[in-house]
Amino acid sequence: MTAPVDNYVGLLVVDLVEARDLPSMDIGGKSDPYVDVIFGGHKVYKTEVIRSTLSPKWDEIHKQLVKRSEGKWELTFEVYDWDKMSHNDFIGSVKVGISDLFDHQVHDLWLPVHKKEKARGEIHLRFRMLRPEEVERKFWEAFAQHFDVNGTGNLDRAEFMTLLSSIASTMSDDAIAEMYELADADKSGHLSYEEVWRTIDSNRDVADKLLQGDRNLLWQVYAASDEFNNVGSLIMQKNLSTIPDHQEKKENMRVILVQERASGRLEEEKIPHYIEVSLRLMYRSKAGQNAVSGDGAKKILKHLTVSQGKKYDDPKSKKEIPGFIAFHQLNVDEMLDPLDSFKNFNEFFYRKLKPSARPISSPEDPRVAVSPADCRINVFPLIDEATRI
Repeated sequence: MTAPVDNYVGLLVVDLVEARDLPSMDIGGKSDPYVDVIFGGHKVYKTEVIRSTLSPKWDEIHKQLVKRSEGKWELTFEVYDWDKMSHNDFIGSVKVGISDLFDHQVHDLWLPVHKKEKARGEIHLRFRMLRPEEVERKFWEAFAQHFDVNGTGNLDRAEFMTLLSSIASTMSDDAIAEMYELADADKSGHLSYEEVWRTIDSNRDVADKLLQGDRNLLWQVYAASDEFNNVGSLIMQKNLSTIPDHQEKKENMRVILVQERASGRLEEEKIPHYIEVSLRLMYRSKAGQNAVSGDGAKKILKHLTVSQGKKYDDPKSKKEIPGFIAFHQLNVDEMLDPLDSFKNFNEFFYRKLKPSARPISSPEDPRVAVSPADCRINVFPLIDEATRI
């Protein structure tokens, strides 16, 4: 007998707003409060530490996935005073039953913080349980928004083509065009986020390719998304290491074949998924070939490049560095600066190498050209030949 599938039945959005009248735990008459969120015996979230206050304001959001088997569990909010020199001091805790929140209403509550039945201030929490259909709609609409280059709240044909290319890279141009025409039932020339959601969700083959045949991935990606890793970037980058309960599959890696001109040999090269989408947009599809010099394609490519650049300027992008090193099998011994010195991913990307790592060939010979970076480079013997490309 097959065991029943323990599917997700809700996504609880928890807003940790603030606290008041907490006890003084430090010599100066203040505390440095923070909150640990416990679910199923495991810490699932930790707020920032707010220094020197008895009325901290966090205004932080935690999204908690709830499976069918977890519907009667409790969320515990443990309030602590952070201490630099010793163990953090426990102030008190609050327990909230999950089953009381399945009415899908907003619960805006001030709850007493207790330690051994003694009240030690109050904490302000706000809860709302999202229905399954709400989670699915929010996921697809957030995914569509990632490709809305102009910020118009809808996708034109080129943007929709880029979106589908990110999901199903083997999908033919005719199939993409047909899906677009069916989705644009009112012939407005663009698709609303809701139309994109309904179109993809009604085409199970396309949806399954994005979700790798696992509908739970939709829930996991949406729950893991935030202002740094939004739904679109998580899927485009296949940056699934931050998603709970998800094991990344080897086939998620994008591999292209590159022909070495000298030998004619084909070699495999790994590339990020968003680069593969850009290449497909420019060269593989008829629409891309026709539009690559037009404003639409340029805007999409600029959007992909700029949004990626901003993401990698963020200090949080440091966590991408170890994966990049492993993915490209980089030799860290060649780096001039230690790994922990990089403030973000972009600083690591344009890192300096030790002088011995890339010795310059024939520096005194003017007939020898040296590439300034590790890359694939096209070299033409004559300038005239290069200008004919």
